[in-house]
Amino acid sequence: MKKLSRKQRLTRELRYLAGIVFGAVFFAIGYAWFLLPYNMAPGGVGGISQIIYRYTGLPNGVSMILINIPLFVLSFIMIGKSFGFKSLFGMLVTSAFTDILNLKTLAKFGWVDLSQYTHVVGGRVIYAFLDPSDLMLSAVAGSVLLGMGLGIIFKSRGSTGGTDIPVAMIKQKAGLSIGSGYYIVETGIILAVAIFLKDPKILIWGYINLFISTKIADI
Repeated sequence: MKKLSRKQRLTRELRYLAGIVFGAVFFAIGYAWFLLPYNMAPGGVGGISQIIYRYTGLPNGVSMILINIPLFVLSFIMIGKSFGFKSLFGMLVTSAFTDILNLKTLAKFGWVDLSQYTHVVGGRVIYAFLDPSDLMLSAVAGSVLLGMGLGIIFKSRGSTGGTDIPVAMIKQKAGLSIGSGYYIVETGIILAVAIFLKDPKILIWGYINLFISTKIADI
């Protein structure tokens, strides 16, 4: 195999980083506009961030970064610097976009009319792209966008951090497949979100979203 020149390697890496940013936009819109408002995140740090937001009011993107910090320390130590760096970049970009592209934030900049996206669900005010009557459509649309974002990020040799890291370690240490590792980790998180938010329907939505997003990511 022909060895790439320094310029070619730099161009390749910049192309990968641009791909991660591009994928992060789809990822963030899927989360912020469709899934997080209705507590339908398919596990992962996004699921944990829902619990933190409900009890502390801390923005989802900020809590996603805080949760990821110890995971990235393990990533650099146990998996490697190349994967660790691109995953760190992917995590920072997707977390930042999740807050920046939030409908409430966009309204502050005058880019959207928030009144169109303000809804009351279970006595709480939420900001979602679709009305609560279109809950299934929100689940599908959010999961498709999330899967597209993840697929583009993975194709760009990156990840979004979070559960990608413990899954990689499970595969490395226990010899399980990536799919088995994901379902072990995500099942625990989806169950925890359902318990802490006292909503058993989250179990159903979580698995629907997990199924759709992983299939779209593969495609």
